[in-house]
Amino acid sequence: MKTPNINFFIDYPLRWNKTELKLFKDKVKYLAKEIFSLENELCHTLNLNLTDDKNIKKLNKKYLNHNYETDVLTFRYDDDIIEADVVISIDTIKENSVRYRTDFFIELYRVIIHGFLHLCGYDDKTKNQKSLMKRKENQYLKLLNNLSDVSRKST
Repeated sequence: MKTPNINFFIDYPLRWNKTELKLFKDKVKYLAKEIFSLENELCHTLNLNLTDDKNIKKLNKKYLNHNYETDVLTFRYDDDIIEADVVISIDTIKENSVRYRTDFFIELYRVIIHGFLHLCGYDDKTKNQKSLMKRKENQYLKLLNNLSDVSRKST
């Protein structure tokens, strides 16, 4: 299956060098290709925006009427996923990596995967849906560099 065209928008001051940024983008593209292929979805264009809590809270309020920060927002504009947006708060990712005692990048990729799964039609409103999403997140994280321990630690 075709890899989606991914546009990266980073309005968060990340201190990644060119090599780290390229590796990140390559991993995101790999995850998108694998997830959309294995989930039997076709996504043409995906906009991935890494932002902060302030901006994600504004979007959450404007589009979902939720007046709080969140880790990820997904916007699927049509049934065929011609174009979609995934917006991620790096501030919340940092907080979650501390809260769940996991590596920042594992948490970041987990949330990216979570957003991609939402685009594939998965939801996380019920206990069973959350459990399925968590299994899927772990499944796809393991594809990335053969990570073995991707579980979050409890607080």
